[in-house]
Amino acid sequence: MINMMFLAVFVLFCGIYFLSLLVYIVGSFIRRKVGDVATKEKRVSIVVALKNEESRVNNLVKCLVDQDYPSEMYEIILVDDSSTDSTYTRLIKYVGMFPNLRVFSTRNASTNLRFKKAAIDLGIKNATGEIILITDADCIVGRKWVSGMVKYFQQGVGFVIGCSVLKHWETVFTKLQSLDFMMLMNASRATANLGIPWACNGHNIGFKRELYLKMGGFSEISHLVAGDDSVFMNIFLERTGTKAVFAENRETWVYSEALGHIKDFILQRIRWAADANYMYRVNGIFFVVILSTFLVNLFSLILPVAALFWSSFLPYLAIGVTIKFVLEFLNCVASVKFFKDYNLLRYFPLWFIFEIPYIVLMGILSFWGNGMSWYRNRK
Repeated sequence: MINMMFLAVFVLFCGIYFLSLLVYIVGSFIRRKVGDVATKEKRVSIVVALKNEESRVNNLVKCLVDQDYPSEMYEIILVDDSSTDSTYTRLIKYVGMFPNLRVFSTRNASTNLRFKKAAIDLGIKNATGEIILITDADCIVGRKWVSGMVKYFQQGVGFVIGCSVLKHWETVFTKLQSLDFMMLMNASRATANLGIPWACNGHNIGFKRELYLKMGGFSEISHLVAGDDSVFMNIFLERTGTKAVFAENRETWVYSEALGHIKDFILQRIRWAADANYMYRVNGIFFVVILSTFLVNLFSLILPVAALFWSSFLPYLAIGVTIKFVLEFLNCVASVKFFKDYNLLRYFPLWFIFEIPYIVLMGILSFWGNGMSWYRNRK
């Protein structure tokens, strides 16, 4: 009886997970065209939160001021989140050099928001733009980033999911990171293209300021250490009734470096995974998909052991793992095709092996994610 119940749970969650992979694959083939609109007539505010980012300030400012958007039509708001290094001092040096650049600090700000959200909210509250664009201090944006993102704010669209790319080095670890991140971004693209946006990444998002203020900003998730991207987007869409689209044009992509140390990677992914524990409140379907992803990989770990005692599990395990491999491979192919980085495809077998314990570990450790800081110490 227990064996049959366990098998039924296994089949159920495998079915949900495999269906989600099919959604990603099908959605990958849908392309959204950008209409011709008078993009440079919209006022834009770029908001970036910085915490101990002294080594990144110069490059960040350089790429943000070098946009092809009219300087009088966009502003750059850089918010120092009470850094303990020289971040704020370096930011202040740019005040006056560029008329459209302003600097703020959370040091004396009164807010119940935690970590990065407090800095972003402070920037938005002081913004004058109709459209808010968010990126991170460790990201590099192209010269047409602002104008490219604005093109997607057509009638009915209040949220734009920007594309982010991890630049990898010649190490296997960074290549696996990049491949994994591509598949995550492609899943975001696919669901958005199907009209059911589930996720985004804080490296690159845009939304209408009036809708942010109308829905109360980050107030509902003030207690979370993260939550400023996917959780926020789902709340934003539900409360405002607006649409979200994915920005596919390469001119809108932002780039950041893959992490060089496993410890930094694990801490980052634990923070990301912590959002999943709140997702059931804002997007039940996506939460079930997240849960099924965890359980399918957990089953992949424990069923081989169970099969030593109950050999009847072996055929189901073999079928499940085979289907999992095929569908994840097809999703990987769709991802590298979109990003035009076919060389990463050769790392899929290795990714497939490490994905199983990695997802299980992140799922377990996610319960401690909200006790962590949102930033890494910079040297």
